[in-house]
Amino acid sequence: AVAGDLKTRGNRREFPADDFELAGDGTTVTVLSRGGIGLEIFDIVSGERIGQIDTPAGVQYWDLKIDPDGKLAALISLVARRVDVIDMETGELRKTLELRAPIASQFSPDSGVLAITGGDSLIRLYDTDDFVERRPLAGTSGMPGWVFFAPDGSRVVSATAGEVRTWD
Repeated sequence: AVAGDLKTRGNRREFPADDFELAGDGTTVTVLSRGGIGLEIFDIVSGERIGQIDTPAGVQYWDLKIDPDGKLAALISLVARRVDVIDMETGELRKTLELRAPIASQFSPDSGVLAITGGDSLIRLYDTDDFVERRPLAGTSGMPGWVFFAPDGSRVVSATAGEVRTWD
């Protein structure tokens, strides 16, 4: 991952990562370390590492999403067939969601819902207070590779090759 200051066209910083998420306020970047093990938090301006979160031992992740509030991180492991949700402040594992083939995830704009796509062609919605599944969204013709929420949280959108679906 590379971050730079667009206003000054300088201050380029490189962060070794398999995936990354920019903080909502734009001051830090959280990276999923190379090899998908561990999270590191960097100050964008200085490039200094300001935090580190250990991830569950023996699990390799390939996708990282952080909720808009910056409190939760969802880490997807396709090999381990699970999504781990980690508290960004304490590093505590809040929940492990066992899924057949998790592909992508996204938090709602209010951080209240976590959507996860999978190899079963469903999008599963989980309440982030207790991680109880609200309801699965069905109807895609293939495995949805991406999932998004409308900015106001009123719709869920999924995409796969040749298809975009929406749900209210």
